[in-house]
Amino acid sequence: MKEHDSFIGLRIPASLKTEIDKLVESGKFKNASQIVRQALTEFLTKNKPLDDVLREAFANIEGINT
Repeated sequence: MKEHDSFIGLRIPASLKTEIDKLVESGKFKNASQIVRQALTEFLTKNKPLDDVLREAFANIEGINT
């Protein structure tokens, strides 16, 4: 199975596309897909439901089962 086996198309404002192009041209990212994946991952991580965050936190503490 490929690392990235799903496809999502999206439309973005030209101003965001310009910023993405600058990041790729600067060498910070290989391509636009890498930027979108990172941004989406960060967004989803920061916006997890509280119960998921607590469950993960407690799972890392020995002796506590959730």
